[in-house]
Amino acid sequence: MTALDAGGVRRALVALFLTLGGAALVAASDPGVTARAILGRDRYQTDLFVDGPQKVIILSRVLPMPSTLGYEELHHLRVTKVNGVELQSLADLPAALTKPQDGVHKIEFDSDPAMIFLDAAGLTADQETLVKNYRLPLTQRLEED
Repeated sequence: MTALDAGGVRRALVALFLTLGGAALVAASDPGVTARAILGRDRYQTDLFVDGPQKVIILSRVLPMPSTLGYEELHHLRVTKVNGVELQSLADLPAALTKPQDGVHKIEFDSDPAMIFLDAAGLTADQETLVKNYRLPLTQRLEED
């Protein structure tokens, strides 16, 4: 997918994402995109944040891994908090992930299920296997190039 930049030059659109074990978290790519397109709601993404235009974080899908066992059917859920930290953009995730409670990450959504729990040590252990099994060149991209 491509778009024109401010100078009229065509460039590739690159998704911002972070994998957490088998859980793929992505940022909605366009702040003007309607939340309805993502979540079935009649609001613009920019209306969801009072402190200015930020990016909705979506649990896009869950790849089968030991650390995410039982959560494989989850997809297209808006992530609101990780370990009690309210997310305004994908860039908030690394700091939130340094705060597991008793070795467990708590991920909260704005719909059912309201939250899931992932073992922090299991996620770390699964990361190398995830890269190898799914041939991922990157496990995260938090900023646009």
